[in-house]
Amino acid sequence: MRKYSLHPDLIGRWTQLEYSLDQLATTLRATTDKTAEPLYVTWPRAPHTFGYLHEYLTDKEVRSNAKCSHNAFINLLSLCSFFMAYFSKHGVRLGNKWESIMQESSVHRSWLLNLALSSVNDFNSVQRVGALMDPYVSRWSDHI
Repeated sequence: MRKYSLHPDLIGRWTQLEYSLDQLATTLRATTDKTAEPLYVTWPRAPHTFGYLHEYLTDKEVRSNAKCSHNAFINLLSLCSFFMAYFSKHGVRLGNKWESIMQESSVHRSWLLNLALSSVNDFNSVQRVGALMDPYVSRWSDHI
């Protein structure tokens, strides 16, 4: 019986992207936890949990799971973008910016440079969809 999957090169690129974005978010989150006011966030479901690594019986299943994985990357990028925005706003007060924090991580420098130049890090010219917050328990008002 024939099995279907994404191309191995694409799986490799997505795996590296997922790892790098997770490293970025995890490192920045750990740094914010050292501040006077830790940031309480819910981590999005990881893209690989939607199945882009697996083989399937039909190409339709591959496409469906790839789309779900793709959408999970958007959530992970949004989390990274939030932390980057947080450090863009509060970096001077905290004595550092996200770029300097990440240079000490295992994420490749050229990847960080490309990320810094991308729209993920452009908080001036790009309108963004906001986050959902519970107004009764939110401590985020000074972060937006």
